[in-house]
Amino acid sequence: KKKKKQKKQKENQINENYNKKEENLDEVLKELNITPNKCGICHQSTATLGRVCRFCNLKFCISHIMPEIHGCGTEAKAHARAEFKQQFYQAQGSGPPPKLNDTKRSILKHKLEKKLQEAEKERTKKAKQTEKK
Repeated sequence: KKKKKQKKQKENQINENYNKKEENLDEVLKELNITPNKCGICHQSTATLGRVCRFCNLKFCISHIMPEIHGCGTEAKAHARAEFKQQFYQAQGSGPPPKLNDTKRSILKHKLEKKLQEAEKERTKKAKQTEKK
């Protein structure tokens, strides 16, 4: 019984906190004068040509959509840098080589040994030819 009461109390607290957060969000939106289908800066209608900023999720008209214009410049810069780094490190041939399993490793080791033996044989042949001359 005590556990059930404690569970209900926790659920009630969570619901109260959730409701408070919703009320706070509504108050903040009212303070910022954010209305749907209106630009976040000039309050021009954005029903047909408006776009949502991917950093702050606010809707802006065409003249204010650039992140640097409406205040998301630092986020845009950080995002661009992260994107560039990701593309740079994913370039073909860059980054650490893939790990090999034991069978592939043994096959490659065997091939390498063969090549080294062939190269050694060629060197000895060339050395013998130069000695004969």
